[in-house]
Amino acid sequence: MLAEATAPAAPAPAVEPPLSPALQGYLRNCVRDRLRSEGRDTLPWFRIHLYLRLGDAASAAALDRDLREQGPTQGLIALFGDLEPGLTIETAMARQLDLMSLDTRRYAVMTLHGDADCLHRVMPCPTLVFCPAN
Repeated sequence: MLAEATAPAAPAPAVEPPLSPALQGYLRNCVRDRLRSEGRDTLPWFRIHLYLRLGDAASAAALDRDLREQGPTQGLIALFGDLEPGLTIETAMARQLDLMSLDTRRYAVMTLHGDADCLHRVMPCPTLVFCPAN
């Protein structure tokens, strides 16, 4: 008996590696503590997404899409695996935001990274936190 010939399956989309619940909780707590220290009373729920490179056009497009698809009262913590080659952390962050068009929604953007000058902003990987503006 011959097996039926079928067309090869399309490759599966890339799946983000899951973050442990402990790491997710730590990230959310860091962001909440920072927002409270800045006097914010109401705190949004934050989704967490991983992106390849900070300052990269493809990562900026993906982040822009993710922000447009979420609810207007939800925040987003964007973790980046690396910087776009040849860019400093400051240049990569500025380039990332320049490459994005955030539609009509307004966000307060916080940065966390390994070269931060304040302890409450230190994070081992480059991170952008998008908090819905009041």
